[in-house]
Amino acid sequence: MNLSKQLLTLCVLFISGFIFSQETNEWKQFHSQDGFVFYKKYAECKFQDIQGQSWALIKLENTNDFDAKVDFYYETYLDGQCMDCGNYSQEKLKVVSLPAGAAKEGFCKPDGRRGPLDVFHKFTLVKARELTDLKVVNLTFEKIKIKDK
Repeated sequence: MNLSKQLLTLCVLFISGFIFSQETNEWKQFHSQDGFVFYKKYAECKFQDIQGQSWALIKLENTNDFDAKVDFYYETYLDGQCMDCGNYSQEKLKVVSLPAGAAKEGFCKPDGRRGPLDVFHKFTLVKARELTDLKVVNLTFEKIKIKDK
């Protein structure tokens, strides 16, 4: 094979490897328990004053036939190290109310406020620690009646 064909082959392999290594923007299931299914996807959020942040947006789906209030905690791992394992304080508690058969999704809020369905992933403009794993723990739920569905 001549040099130009070898270079072309290397370029194609490099580019296809780069394309397939990009993070997907599709929902990917990462936890399921008691009829509640958690999905995540990554998004670069642009806030008023801060740029270059990637967040794990969470979608929580209630596959049950009843309305529910769901309580849970996240265990977040940055570069493989758990940052909040065992820290199950009231401040860390996440609470989401969901009608039967419905889902709620986290989203990038323009003012940068955080909700129960978004988790910091990484800075995109500088090399820093990043979210390598996310677990849902201590999930409990209560059957409720949601008036405005």
